[in-house]
Amino acid sequence: MLLKCIKGIYDEANVICLEGDLVSIKNVNEGEIIIEGFAGWCKGLELSFTPKQMVLHFIYWCEK
Repeated sequence: MLLKCIKGIYDEANVICLEGDLVSIKNVNEGEIIIEGFAGWCKGLELSFTPKQMVLHFIYWCEK
């Protein structure tokens, strides 16, 4: 399943994900969702997000 970033994410020092990036979910643990960048700014990166971040920043895009 691919998810599309609908709102960019950044921290104090880095851009993490930009609008339009595609990611796939690798693992889901309580309070943590591990994703892998599939296309765009975060391509090839493995990132960790909270469920709240996933809901605010990503939408379902398509099956991989």
